[in-house]
Amino acid sequence: MADLGAPALIAFDSTGAIAHKVTSGIYRPVSVWAGGGRVWLADMGNPATGGPGLALRFDASGTLQTTANTVNGPRAVVGDPTNPNRAWLADTENGRLVLLNGAAEVVNTAGLGLDRPDVLAVHRGAP
Repeated sequence: MADLGAPALIAFDSTGAIAHKVTSGIYRPVSVWAGGGRVWLADMGNPATGGPGLALRFDASGTLQTTANTVNGPRAVVGDPTNPNRAWLADTENGRLVLLNGAAEVVNTAGLGLDRPDVLAVHRGAP
């Protein structure tokens, strides 16, 4: 879970006990997605410096793997179900969705008329 108040990324085991807690480099976490041995975190960034927002990818043990700082106002993150190293991020301040592969932007929807997008799920394939 992303704990905005702590701030921290916290993983619980099946008994409700804290299995992992990451606080280093986390400022204002707002969304988390986990799957395929990866954990993605959307973080609004350091309020003392005014940003930028961050997309952080951790491995299953909580070790930071990549940091993308090309997003201004991340609000939600959803991993790519076919590749956990990739995730869609809603960058609401810039009015776009961004597909990240680690720290690199693979696709973004800038200029397509989105206002304040949000991401709830990623669906691949035919309806």
